[in-house]
Amino acid sequence: MPSSDIKEFLRPTILYLVNVYEPCAEKDVKDILSGPGIAAALRYDVPDHVLRSVLESLEKSGFVFRTSKRLYTVTSAGLKVLAAQRMAFPRDKHRLYYLKKSLLRRGQ
Repeated sequence: MPSSDIKEFLRPTILYLVNVYEPCAEKDVKDILSGPGIAAALRYDVPDHVLRSVLESLEKSGFVFRTSKRLYTVTSAGLKVLAAQRMAFPRDKHRLYYLKKSLLRRGQ
């Protein structure tokens, strides 16, 4: 896949993942995209410079915010984009599973 096609696929995918796993670092997003939690057909080992470029473009667009600790969160503009792309319901469902697992690991 040419680099521009990859970036067009990755922009909404990374926005979605940042929202589900927020706050998350660049490494977390990379691990999720290439890890066993993603269907084998969609698994992709994203080069660091491509991932950084997509995150920077999302930040410049105002869809994500990078904290001083280099953690990413989605802004209200990013939430509107996810809702417009009809990704809000699946995002909420996956976010609840993620939070449930996090609480179980913490013993709550």
